[in-house]
Amino acid sequence: MDDPHKPNRTLNLYCKTVSSKITDVKCPTCATSVVWSNKNRWRPFCSERCKMIDLGAWADESHHIPGKPSIFDEGLDYPEQ
Repeated sequence: MDDPHKPNRTLNLYCKTVSSKITDVKCPTCATSVVWSNKNRWRPFCSERCKMIDLGAWADESHHIPGKPSIFDEGLDYPEQ
C-alpha cells in the first residue's frame, strides 16, 4: 500500500508539465488571442482598455449574473424580467 504522506512522483511530474504549457485564451471584450501567463498584466484581457470596458459593463449592469434578487435587495427598484 502507498504511503499517503509520501509525495507522488507521477503527479508532481504531471503538474510541472501542465503548468509549463502555453495557454492561449480569447480576450472577453474583443476576442483577440491572449497568452495566459503571469507576464500578461491584464489577463484574461489583452489590454487595460478592454479590462476597463468590461468593468464598465458590469458597473452599468450590461453584464449581470441571472437570478432572483436576494433578500438583502429588498426595497430596491428592479425592472421586471
